[in-house]
This record gives sequence, C-alpha cells and structure tokens, in this order.
Amino acid sequence: MARRAGGRVYPGAPVSQGFERLGGWIYTRRRWVLGAWLVALLCLGPLAPRLQDSLGSGGFIAQDSEAVQAGDELRQLFPDRPRSYLLVVADTGDAAALRRTVTPALGGLADVVGPLRIVVAPGGNKAYAAIELRTDPDQAKVDVEPFRRALRPPPGVTLHVTGPAAVYADIERATAEDLRRAESVGVPAALIVLVLAFGTAVAAGIPLAVGGVAVACTLGILLGVVQGVPLSIFVLNLATMLGLGVGVDYALLAVSRFREELRRGRDVEAAVRRTAATAGRAIAFSGLAVLIGLSGLFVFGLRVLTSMAIGGSLVVAISVLAALTLLPALLGVLGGRIERLPVLPARFRRRDHGRGGWARLAAAVMRRPLVFIAVSLAIIGVLAWPALGATLNVPRAEVLPRGYDSREGEAQLRTGFNLGPLNPVVLVVRDPARADALAAEAAKLPGAAGVTGIERGPGGAAVEIAPLASPFSSQARDLVSEIRRLPGHGGLFVVTGQTAGELDFLDQIEGRAPYAVGLVFLVSYLILFAAFRSVLLPLKAIVMNTLSIAGSLGVLVWIFQDGHLSGVLDTTRLGYIESTLPVVIFCVLFGISMDYEVFMLSRIAEEHAAGASTPEAVAAGLVATGRIITSAAAIVVVIGLSFALTDVVIVKQLGLGLAIAIFLDATLIRSLLVPATMRVLGEWNWWPGRGRGV
Repeated sequence: MARRAGGRVYPGAPVSQGFERLGGWIYTRRRWVLGAWLVALLCLGPLAPRLQDSLGSGGFIAQDSEAVQAGDELRQLFPDRPRSYLLVVADTGDAAALRRTVTPALGGLADVVGPLRIVVAPGGNKAYAAIELRTDPDQAKVDVEPFRRALRPPPGVTLHVTGPAAVYADIERATAEDLRRAESVGVPAALIVLVLAFGTAVAAGIPLAVGGVAVACTLGILLGVVQGVPLSIFVLNLATMLGLGVGVDYALLAVSRFREELRRGRDVEAAVRRTAATAGRAIAFSGLAVLIGLSGLFVFGLRVLTSMAIGGSLVVAISVLAALTLLPALLGVLGGRIERLPVLPARFRRRDHGRGGWARLAAAVMRRPLVFIAVSLAIIGVLAWPALGATLNVPRAEVLPRGYDSREGEAQLRTGFNLGPLNPVVLVVRDPARADALAAEAAKLPGAAGVTGIERGPGGAAVEIAPLASPFSSQARDLVSEIRRLPGHGGLFVVTGQTAGELDFLDQIEGRAPYAVGLVFLVSYLILFAAFRSVLLPLKAIVMNTLSIAGSLGVLVWIFQDGHLSGVLDTTRLGYIESTLPVVIFCVLFGISMDYEVFMLSRIAEEHAAGASTPEAVAAGLVATGRIITSAAAIVVVIGLSFALTDVVIVKQLGLGLAIAIFLDATLIRSLLVPATMRVLGEWNWWPGRGRGV
C-alpha cells in the first residue's frame, strides 16, 4: 500500500515481520488468549487487596551502612537493649496523671522493656511518656492502634501517640486511604480523556480495561514476591500509578493504530497484524525503555527504592505483555464494533480531527526551528532553576497530613522538648576499658550536648552522646561526621543511632546517584542506537528527557521545599525535598519520556524510510502522533494529578512530579523542541543509518 509524506507518494515502509506474525498468531487464537487472561485475573485479582498488610512502612535505611552494622553489633552485645520506642505526648505537665493514664494501657505491649519514663517540658505545660520497645518500628506498628484505643486520658487532657512505630502505622493507613482516593479520581478522569480521544465508549473503555487488568495482576504477583523479599508500602502507590499510566497509554497507542488500519480498508485480521507490526513493536521498545529507567533504582541498594524498582518493573512488563497479547485478542474479537456507542458528535470523531492544528504547528516549527528552540529552553531553564538549591532529607512525621496522631505529637515534641536525649548518637566501643576516655573526647566536639549514658558489657560498651541541635538536623549529622573522625573509628568503635542512619542513607543516595544516572544513560543510548541506527538521535533523546525531568524537579523544589502554593495543594513548607524523590522522578520519568520519544521517532523514521526528506518526515510524524501522544500524556497527567491530591507528602510529590514532567514533555519537549532540533540537524539525524527505526 502506498504511503504519503508531504505531497508525494512513497512505497510502503517495511514492518516487523516477527511482530506481525505474533499479531497473526494471537488473532487465530484470540479466544484462547482471552481465556488465559481471564484465568490469570481470577487467580491474581483477589490477592491484590491483601498486599498492603504484607508491606513494610520503612525502607529508608542503608542496609550495608556503618549505622546498620553497628546497630547489629550493639544488639549482639546487649540483646535486651530497646530497639524502638513510643511516645505519649500530653498537653499537661502533670507527670503523675500521665503515668496513671499510660500504665494501664501497657498490658497489650508485651515487648515493653525498662521502666516507664516521664519527661516534663521546661515550662511545665507539657509532658511525654517514653515507652521502650524490643522490636523495630516496622514490627511494632501493629501494636500502635490497640495501644491508642486503650489510653483513657483524664477530662480536658489531649494525648498524642508518636515515635517511629506510630509514624509507620499512620503512614501505612494514610497511604492506603490515598490509593483509594487517587483511584476514585484518576480512573474516571482517564476515562474522560479516552472518550475525548476516541469518541466512542467501546474504544475508550478498552485501554482502561487493559490497564486495570495489568495493575490487578501485578499486585497479585507482588503478594507472592513480598513473601521472600521485603517491600516498602510505597510500592503499592507506584505500581498502581505507573501501571495505570503506561498500561492505558500502551493500549491507547495500539487502539489508535488499529482504528487507523480499519479506516484504510484492511480487514480485521490484517489490521491486527499491522497494529502488532507497528504499534506493537514500538510498545515493546517503549516498555524496554521504561524498564531501563527503572533499573537505575536497583543501583542504590536501598529497600524503599528496590521495592519501587521491583513493583514498577513488574507492572511495566505485564502492561507490555497485555498490550501484545490481551489487546490484539480483544481487538480481533471486537473488529469494527470498536466504533460502537459513539459519545461525541461525528465531526469530533473524524480521523483528521485536530490534524489541521498539528499541521500548522509542524509548519511553523519547520520554518523557525531556532526560535522554538530558544523559547523552549528559556522556559525550561526558568522552571528548573530552583532545583539548584534543593535540600534533601529523610521523611518524618511531617509527610503525613494534618490531623494524624503521630504528626501532631511530633509537632508538640519539637516545640516543647529537647529531642537530643531521645535520639542520641551511639558509639559501640569494642574495648570497655576505653569507653570513658572516648566518651569524654566525643562530648567535647562542636554540636555535642554531653554524654547521656554509658552501658558496659563483657565484650564492649555503648556510649550515648546527645546532640545540641535536633537529631534530624544537618548540625546533628555534622556531629556524627566529627565523631567518625576521632582516632580509633572503625577499629575501636563504630557509630549508630537514628542520626547516623539518616546520614548514611543520604550519603548512599548521593554516592550512587552518578552510577545510576550513568547506567540509565548508557543502556538507553545503546537500545536507541540499535533501534534507529543513529549516533545523534539517542543522544538528543537523552538530553530532551533530562530537560523535562529538570523542569519538574525545579517546580517540586519551589512548591514543597520553598512552600509556594501550599494553600492550593494543602501542604506545609518542609524546607527540604524527600531524599529519594529526585532519583525516583529521574528513573521513572526518564523511562516514560523515552516511551513517547520512541513512539514519535518510530513514526518519523517510518516516514523517512518510506522516502520522505527529514523535514517532511518530522512534520508528518508530528501530525500523525501529536494527538495520540497528547492524549496518552493527558492520561498520565490526570493520573499523576489524582495522586497529587492525596495526603502523604511523598505520594503527593511523586504524583505531581509525574504530572508536571509529562506535561512539559508532551508540550514543550515533544511538540516543539524535538521537531525543531531534528529540523536543525537535518540528515545528520540518521547518521550513519538510514532512519529505518523500530
């Protein structure tokens, strides 16, 4: 069949015979394929709701760090030493009344150790009860709610239960509520976008159904994975967000191509085969690009990031599998009935609806590429500028929404108490005879408030140094660094404690980030080079994707760190960005952005291989993919925004970052900057290949 690019007709461009054969194989066995997916859904779908109870709330620990290894050594020396704590904060300074209130509620906490400790604020208007626990916070979180219910405060007294275990329990509950809220908003919004894109209820419903099946199956499989590999609670949000985004996107691209092939006069089988040969192969390469981006999260060796990498990779792989098998089977069964149940007027459902605008935009970009490049770079530069001042920190109770018990309690603690003795820097001293001398030396360092305790055992000692500043501050982390510079560090003693753990976590992210970025860049380049046989196109794609991510991070810093738009988004000024956010945003969005890049370049390369010049191919590719990419991006944007409307700041930041980056990618990057740079590069785009592409 002849193809038209610009004003001329060229021979048909070559297609992937392997994917075309796959499409034919699926078509002939379409009912068996649908049956297999139905069985998978019936088996895995019911498992999905049980996943949350098996996930951990933490993961913000560098498992191979000094702080963790020193903590293990400390527990071997002192097996009965507390590993976590709960705090009951009261808005009264009556220590006796607080003790009488808390003591009866301790019956359900079998792991309580040591005497109940009551601390009254210097002003005498507040007090807290410290309850030491043998278990770590992730295990102790199950005891939090029963303990809260058992508390019976006196009339007029308000109590808040906080501490690591309480924060973890509240994060788990808030995350589950966020997911339900996001789904209730995001799914209907995505359906509206699909209806606007296709104009018929049947065509609009297919991508959403395929994406939903991919997510449900993924969550069911993750329940099996978590039995052998600890996973963070945040995998639930990322897998759902990413699965709905890419799963619906892939199906949208394939449905669009299938309808186009039907309108060209092909029968249903030929349309399915052609869709698999073109959109199917592009989806496979796009999914590979997303998996490459997610692979960067494994480099960090951190449970929270590894969890996201596992969940994200799994949902993307299943989404690709569904797009290559389930979707062709559905299309083969439906055939021309995909156009049934029209929702929009006929003029909005025409194949060429909206193409005139894209054609005019393409012509304008081809005429003045340098102007569009300059304007686009200037806008992105302004948006990305705040990212240069980003401050990273480990999340704490303030990532929870207002009204959650542990957040309110921690706020009371910060305003009324010195938190240093609660979270001391702990030196594990291997020679007990030298513990006193080392404690005296550490207590003299800048930022140290003094020695709060020395515990001796037959094989070593534990020295506790309280920081002057908040244990969560950079000043406290500086104290840890100074202590580690003392003679004997690593041999005579090692350092642990919450502050040391946070420092090691941040150092591991910073130290491994260049390797993760380098891995993603290198593998992406090699894959795109193999796909397009071009030296410059992969490099250009990497630069373009990085620009949209930089713009997104800049906006996130401006909002969450600097506190702008806090009223609109119902947030508080944090003064920092959650430490894992930049790497998650980079790895996730780099893959999704590459997804759109591959789809657009595939169409441009297809036109160029058919004989069109580079300007003609770029213009034709922009016109052919502009509406589809915009619709696909709109789906990811609305799903991201639905998560941005949630309460947990970590989820809110990720959802908003996804929405902003994809919006920039679909507007400035994909619609203006990519075609403009390709126009400037001309035939160098394809060097040394011929622009055949995927």
